[in-house]
Amino acid sequence: MHHQKCKMKIKIIRAHNGDSFLLSFVDDEGVKRNILIDGGMPKTYYGSGKQGELYKTIEEIRAKKEQIDLLILTHIDGDHIGGLKKWFEKDRNACDIISKVWFNSGRSIAKYFGKQENNELIEKLQIFKSLKTSVKQAIVFEDFIEKNKIWDRAIIKASSMSIQNGVEITILSPNDSSLEKLLKEYKKPKHDYRTSAKTKDWNTSIEELEFIKASSAS
Repeated sequence: MHHQKCKMKIKIIRAHNGDSFLLSFVDDEGVKRNILIDGGMPKTYYGSGKQGELYKTIEEIRAKKEQIDLLILTHIDGDHIGGLKKWFEKDRNACDIISKVWFNSGRSIAKYFGKQENNELIEKLQIFKSLKTSVKQAIVFEDFIEKNKIWDRAIIKASSMSIQNGVEITILSPNDSSLEKLLKEYKKPKHDYRTSAKTKDWNTSIEELEFIKASSAS
């Protein structure tokens, strides 16, 4: 991604073994824009009675009366979609600050290839039935974002390019082959997303990580 006239701020959100990034910039018309990529684990938003960093990041955007102009969900493993699901389940007004969602759902991939949907790719939310009750119902994730009119249903794939609020985005993956393989072979992971690393480096700066990488290579 690049922008001709201004700098882009990249915030790495503490995601608890997963991924979550916020890209912030000012567009050509002086409007502050935000792109959120993935949401980490459920506790990235909220867990064990504590507000996670994703929660705080979203509330900062809301307080500044800004939008999440583009939400990109790369895939449905729990360490990427978990925080987003928790957000949608706990915040009834979540969709009010989201302009657009990029998400290759199992249903849209199946339609793209004219093949049967893989039920393993169906992801559900526990959403309140209405604002007047505390009763919850299970709703398919893609039905939720479609109902709220924030989902761009186009297949996002490699070699395509998109201009979003003055920022050029080039898609590196997936390609048709990997999409078809996902549709055919995907099964929900059984593990709990714990990494094998003995130390945590989420609070290490990019400069420090680059130095460590260079030192280990020499």
